[in-house]
Amino acid sequence: MRKIIVIIMLLPVLVMGQKIPFNQEAKDIIYDSVYEVNGTKDELYTKAKVWIADIFRSSIRVIDADDKESGLIVCKGNIKYTVVKDGIKGRGKRRSIEKFKVDGSADFNLKIFLKDNKCRIVVDGIQIPMLEEATAAGLGDLKAEWAMLNSITAIQKDDTIEERVRFNNYQNRDIAVNNRIGDMMHSLETALNKKGDFDF
Repeated sequence: MRKIIVIIMLLPVLVMGQKIPFNQEAKDIIYDSVYEVNGTKDELYTKAKVWIADIFRSSIRVIDADDKESGLIVCKGNIKYTVVKDGIKGRGKRRSIEKFKVDGSADFNLKIFLKDNKCRIVVDGIQIPMLEEATAAGLGDLKAEWAMLNSITAIQKDDTIEERVRFNNYQNRDIAVNNRIGDMMHSLETALNKKGDFDF
């Protein structure tokens, strides 16, 4: 049964034109993209700080490293997501699957590297708060989920309805988190390309 609980991160889920980016060397899920953007390193730094304050409400609480001279900002972030989950209704042969919406959140590390007309955005250390029993099984830490399994890639024909539901729920959750991280990275890229507040 444990195989189904942790399997989903192994699926080659294609979202926003890319798979969930598992880094084999680091054994971790790492989003790492370089963007061409408009502005000097100092201009981009100011825009990034404004974006962080807007997105995370208080940039003071989330920023771990802040080096304007080298163009580096490292912070901790949290994103909210909504996912459609499956639930089992009824008993015995009358059981059926019904769908319902659930809100969740994911914590992560965000690293922003800036230089003239260029930006690198790295998101890693993704953690999804889970129920106590799931945390004890090593779930919620996407890196741990990947490390626990390396071969199963699909629901098996003889899996129970509970296993199928659990499998689908983890798949849907990971797609939702992947979408939100992609949206966030795109939002930062857009903010860096906009005219600054002082460009008037």
